[in-house]
Amino acid sequence: MTSERIIDYVLPFEDEAAAPQVLRLTISEMSTLQHARWLRYQREATQWATDVLGIADDAPEGEEALPLEVSERRERVFRRAAMLGALKRVEIGACAADEEEPSAWQEADLPNEWSGIDAFIDEMPWKLFDLWLALAAECNSGAFFREVESDEKKRTPGQIFVHSSMKRLTIS
Repeated sequence: MTSERIIDYVLPFEDEAAAPQVLRLTISEMSTLQHARWLRYQREATQWATDVLGIADDAPEGEEALPLEVSERRERVFRRAAMLGALKRVEIGACAADEEEPSAWQEADLPNEWSGIDAFIDEMPWKLFDLWLALAAECNSGAFFREVESDEKKRTPGQIFVHSSMKRLTIS
């Protein structure tokens, strides 16, 4: 059975009178098509790191070899590849005043503010970025990131753990 999680994200709105827009992201275990997409996003990330950050493809990883800000940007762009690879579907819906969630959903694209690599890693709210990344890793256990050895599985600052039987998580 395919592992799947749903995130409902209430988009920021400027007009208080307008119905709130909810973005629904379905994150899943990667299919063959999603895996191919993930590999394409990884190649794009490598090219971006070379062009924008000036990091050669064979450059050493780790904070010791690169300035911290550069290392973090490089890491986020590769995390973006994993997140988009695990993305199965994007939908949008509008909530009526008396509803907690939209009654109808339409297939959609990600918001334009997140369309490019820089926009995705700079403009996406961190709460959403972190949750999406954690659920992508949860649905694709061991596919994106090296598994921590069992004797090292201790909670350290900065780690994200998602343990939930819920299939839908809402953040705003």
